[in-house]
Amino acid sequence: MTARKKTVNYIETEDLYRPRQVIDMADERLIVPPGHAFYDCRAPESHEAYVFDQQVVCPVCDKEMTVKGQRLTKLKLLDVDKDFRHRFDGFEPLWYGVWVCIDCYYTDFYQRFRKKPPPYKVQAILDRSMNLKTQFPIYQTEPRKVNEVFASYYLALKTSLTDVSDFQGLVKIRTSLAWLYRDVEDEIMEDLITIRW
Repeated sequence: MTARKKTVNYIETEDLYRPRQVIDMADERLIVPPGHAFYDCRAPESHEAYVFDQQVVCPVCDKEMTVKGQRLTKLKLLDVDKDFRHRFDGFEPLWYGVWVCIDCYYTDFYQRFRKKPPPYKVQAILDRSMNLKTQFPIYQTEPRKVNEVFASYYLALKTSLTDVSDFQGLVKIRTSLAWLYRDVEDEIMEDLITIRW
């Protein structure tokens, strides 16, 4: 998948790799890190055969919402990359792997979304949701845009940062973001998101 970058505000490359510089995604003012671009890319029509509308209830705010479920049994595996990313014929599961509640902004992988988070995490999510809504409105379009996919993964990262013991979730989100940056051919951001461990 090739995407055109609309706007890019890159930090100088030499600054990205200075040991002192750390992108602090716990900073509530940041949704996406400095250097993140906006890309002109939509989900291909072939994705429609692999997704369906599904009703779920947010475990944080108890609001019902519609999300995109995946028909995983229809997938045909084409290849596995060196970093264990699975490539499928006509579909990219990363585009639909994270669900976002448009009311409270609770975000998690679809496999874990329905599970109620611990009370301290629920409170942290509710406390930050109003701030996030004012600075970062969520749009869901058909067909889905890659910028929406990036936004959902960065919101998932924000949600995961409320529970730093969830290291596995953090790694999965960062790996998914690196793969998305690879898809839009943004090597600088792919490197940045992977080397900050």
